[in-house]
Amino acid sequence: QKLGIPYGGDFFTIGEATTITDNNNIIYDTDMVYAPIPNGTYLTGFTFNKEVFINNDAQLVFTAGNTNTQPKLVFSGYKDISAGIYMDTYGNITGNTNAQQWWVKDKNLNTVLGADLNGNKQVYIGGIKFSGGSVYIGGSNGLWVRNEDGSLATINAGNFAKGSTKESKKNIKNADIDKLATNIYNMDITTFNYKNDSSAARTNIGAVIGDGYHIDDSLLTKNEDAVMIDNVVFALVATAQKQAQQISELTTELTALKIKEQNNE
Repeated sequence: QKLGIPYGGDFFTIGEATTITDNNNIIYDTDMVYAPIPNGTYLTGFTFNKEVFINNDAQLVFTAGNTNTQPKLVFSGYKDISAGIYMDTYGNITGNTNAQQWWVKDKNLNTVLGADLNGNKQVYIGGIKFSGGSVYIGGSNGLWVRNEDGSLATINAGNFAKGSTKESKKNIKNADIDKLATNIYNMDITTFNYKNDSSAARTNIGAVIGDGYHIDDSLLTKNEDAVMIDNVVFALVATAQKQAQQISELTTELTALKIKEQNNE
């Protein structure tokens, strides 16, 4: 049954291949029809075959039927018919031969979701790239994990490891242990709750960034709105080293005094 004018009857029929041509704009083969484009050529764009039909509920249906040929909803590129993607009867999206990327964009054409189609196993979500088990963040403000209400979320993991090879670093020099120990000594340690915490939330222990509270900026992030835990940890290590050095010196002095006292007896 043909749809008829003005609904495209000159271009395709439901349930069978269309053989009508118009100045060679309609290209067809066995059980397949390719939509034309205005410049007189064609691209493998929207296709119909015997297993692709519109049912009584006005739904476009894709089914494999009794054949081994899987129908496809094909979206091709404008200049390369092997670019773009196709959707199979299960709703899976697959890249065509020369496909590069697949994007979901908002109404302002900003990329919301994307996938690399070249076999690199890369996914893009809101400016974040996931590739080979690594997460790449755009910008220099790092990654913030928040709850649905906007409050900072708790991260649970088995371990946290920070890359520390010589090859990955530059401007390497020994830290001033005395200064770091002083920074730890002068830091204000407080207890607090975040403003969005529920009444049942546990009390936090830590530093506060702001007027009236002291924490050295060497222990803060670039924007000075968060504490760099790694820096605090190694400042504590420096403090422990300083104290170990002082204990060693005091032990040496005490031993010398004991020996002197024994010699005077």
